Amino acid sequence: MLKPFVILTGASGVGKTSIAQMIEDAHPEIAVFQGDRIGLPPEEIMVNYGHTDEPGGLAQRAFALYWIGEIALILKAGKPVLLETQCRIAFLHEGLTLHGITTARIILVECSDFARRTRLHGRGQLELASQQMSSWSRYLRREAEQFGHEILDTSSRTLDASTAHVLSYFGE
Repeated sequence: MLKPFVILTGASGVGKTSIAQMIEDAHPEIAVFQGDRIGLPPEEIMVNYGHTDEPGGLAQRAFALYWIGEIALILKAGKPVLLETQCRIAFLHEGLTLHGITTARIILVECSDFARRTRLHGRGQLELASQQMSSWSRYLRREAEQFGHEILDTSSRTLDASTAHVLSYFGE
């Protein structure tokens, strides 16, 4: 049986990186992949994933297909995994299907526009506190609802409570 695989996705400023970092710091038994840290696959690999005009584009699609393939090997080796990303849910599903993973839990992490803007201002990322990021958040919410995935609203939830909720899927 594969170990737990939890995927956190959401717009910038919703808390997903903070949750992933807390889990990584306190739980070395869980392999944590943070999207900003692992980055896109190399260009020579990305060209193999074709072209797409869908929102998120080739970069997000290549990210999902490549990294979920790498994570599949870790899961098969018996280690639980947390992936944190801004990737579209449709691309995550495509990657899971491609690599035969049927037990992953996708959680959309989100918060109110006000909470997101406040957090982004607090970390000096004013350029991300934009209407475009709010639109991206709404797009991801529609996808989460369409696919029937959990939506974890961190607007008024503490980081500790959000982290504990995610850890519950690892049996913590």
